[in-house]
Amino acid sequence: VSSHSWSTADAYPRIYKLGGFVAPYAGAATTFVAQWEKLRTQQDPRFYSGIGWGADMNGFGAQGPPRKGANPVQYPFKSFDGKVTFDRQKTGSRTFDINTDGVAHYGLYPDWVEDLRQIAGNQIVDDLSRGPEAYLQMWERAVGVVSRDVCREARLRFTANGIGYVRLGVPAEENLRGAGQPITRVGTAWRYCVRNHPKDALTALYTPQGTVGLITSNSARHRIDRVGAGSRASLVPRTARKLTTGIMVRSTTQGRRLLYGVRSGRVRWTAVGLASMTTDPTRLKQALALAGLR
Repeated sequence: VSSHSWSTADAYPRIYKLGGFVAPYAGAATTFVAQWEKLRTQQDPRFYSGIGWGADMNGFGAQGPPRKGANPVQYPFKSFDGKVTFDRQKTGSRTFDINTDGVAHYGLYPDWVEDLRQIAGNQIVDDLSRGPEAYLQMWERAVGVVSRDVCREARLRFTANGIGYVRLGVPAEENLRGAGQPITRVGTAWRYCVRNHPKDALTALYTPQGTVGLITSNSARHRIDRVGAGSRASLVPRTARKLTTGIMVRSTTQGRRLLYGVRSGRVRWTAVGLASMTTDPTRLKQALALAGLR
């Protein structure tokens, strides 16, 4: 980690190559933008990317001065997610303005981020918003979680408990330590790549309690017995019943449910899930949509 420019330019590519994280010293907005523009070109695409910033305020580091350039911050302005409206910060009888006061105290860092956006556009704010997740994923790898660029095996079989190292009923941290980092984490859906099959995906979906409740795959060799994506629908066991349009299901002795997505006479995906995630067709379809399956 380079936490606030505590490194040298030759080390940044090495940090990124190792899956590390870089956070430039905040300071002047123009200087920070220049550092961000250079660092973006050095990030390793194998890892989730983002950028941080370090104020070093507790070390009496100088904070960003007023920029005094084109496109000043216009008050009021919206936060990057649009949920908060910021006006000039007031303390007692004093009103602060980033354009004339710079970062006079911590309360003006929202204004500083808006100043970055005025200089460099939305991309720099997007990269900053990804910073916390990139930092956490770096620490996952540091404590031994397998990197997200390591894909799942193409030849795996579903059981009532899951598939490979992705297991039903386990909490997120246990799943991380067993299956490794997913390539994406969208809401309650963690998506894993499949080795040598870039269009395929294995997806773990979580229950509201935070445990794996449904595991899906659209990979041909991720099979239930002999049935996988691309198999003829006629191969689905006769013990399976129709749950809803395009979905066949059969129960197991362990109280788990095996599922087959069927369309136009072919199996499109296979899955295993807990009864709580697979009994209600509406809830199941919502989960399948998160997994990218229709």
